[in-house]
Amino acid sequence: MIVTILLAVTLVLAGRFSPLHRETVYQYASEHEHLLRPETQHFPVHSTKVTQTLQEVNIPSSSINSPCKSNISQRGSGYFNFAEALSLPCTESEGFEISLLDPRHVEHLEVNINASILIKGCNTNQTIWSIDSQNNGIINLVQGDLTINNIEFQFTTIDIPVSYITPSNWFIYGGRQGYSTSLIVNECIFQSTSGQSRDSMIQIVVIDSKKVEISKSIFNGLSYYQPSSISMIFADNCSYVSVKKCIFRDAFIVTTQSAVELQTKVENGSIIVEECEFINIISNRYPLLATLKVRGDIKFKATINKNNFTNCSATDSFSGALYVVDSSHEDISEFIITNNIFRNNSGNNAGAIYLNSLNPKSKFNFNNNIFSMNKNNVTDSIGCDVYIMINYYSYNQTSNITGDVIKNWFKGSKLILLMRAFIMRHIRMEIQQNLEI
Repeated sequence: MIVTILLAVTLVLAGRFSPLHRETVYQYASEHEHLLRPETQHFPVHSTKVTQTLQEVNIPSSSINSPCKSNISQRGSGYFNFAEALSLPCTESEGFEISLLDPRHVEHLEVNINASILIKGCNTNQTIWSIDSQNNGIINLVQGDLTINNIEFQFTTIDIPVSYITPSNWFIYGGRQGYSTSLIVNECIFQSTSGQSRDSMIQIVVIDSKKVEISKSIFNGLSYYQPSSISMIFADNCSYVSVKKCIFRDAFIVTTQSAVELQTKVENGSIIVEECEFINIISNRYPLLATLKVRGDIKFKATINKNNFTNCSATDSFSGALYVVDSSHEDISEFIITNNIFRNNSGNNAGAIYLNSLNPKSKFNFNNNIFSMNKNNVTDSIGCDVYIMINYYSYNQTSNITGDVIKNWFKGSKLILLMRAFIMRHIRMEIQQNLEI
């Protein structure tokens, strides 16, 4: 089958050219400074702060061969809170396994213990976990390896003496520079709530962690039609991030945060988004947003495979579905964006994919994607599926921008694409042609 790409290439050759829309790490850190240093306002009545290290615990020989298993129930069966359950003596290799017995659990948890902890709901439906007093989060992971399984996280609105939403910033915050943390989330549900906050509210925030794995979980927005300050995932500077078989749906986000935003400044870091659904999501208010935003500032690998992006739009940004930023400069990063479905998405420049790369040496693979009914705000609709901006192509590389290079990038894909390449010269030329793959 012949696949046709309508390609428009603009080569801007300027001696002192500054690339359009270039983001810097410093600007980004300043905009998200409130995410980098969680400060607890005050603990609710049900609050646990676990700070001991394993070396401080005297471990009896009888506990060496099995994990420390315990049950928590605030109705009187088992331990009452995490402080009691985590007071059991365990070795680092064993770890803690804590089961929540009640349909609903109310408690703030801060973990600062060098151990492996599994917290799981034990009911047929996910155990609902919330807090009942003002705090910026439900879970604050300072150090340790935490796994959360079969939990539904909910916001709470408290009206007395004044109305406020708790938690005020996130459900889960993981990571702190200088500490070792990992977070695994499996088969959980994350809810939104009405009302807008002056700060970004994010369901999961993870920074400076060695590993983040989120799988088989559902992230609900408030509504496709009702604006909300709540986005879904923000991960920064983690060595390994994996988001698989998750559903992100029904959100009208009016903050400076993409629905899902994954970026790294860790050399040889890896970001994987696979077999997820992104359905009915609007990103508004800020030009550098999309439903999924992936960014690397140093050599790394991004794999975005077998996902479904449907009805994703960005009213003020370049792309509705996927925005990829490659700031790796001289390092060779790799972007594998394959086997995805992009249907009925819209953005200013492209409905499906916007790629902004500062590194012409990076490797790109857009094979076997399906594009259908995507829209942009360009009169002739060129680039309605994909818009690619490559900065700093050398003069000798320009002949390869079209033709075989593009054909190889998009094997098996059918799309309408607009590509721009910027070169350090004083000439401007425009090429538009049909390519057959």
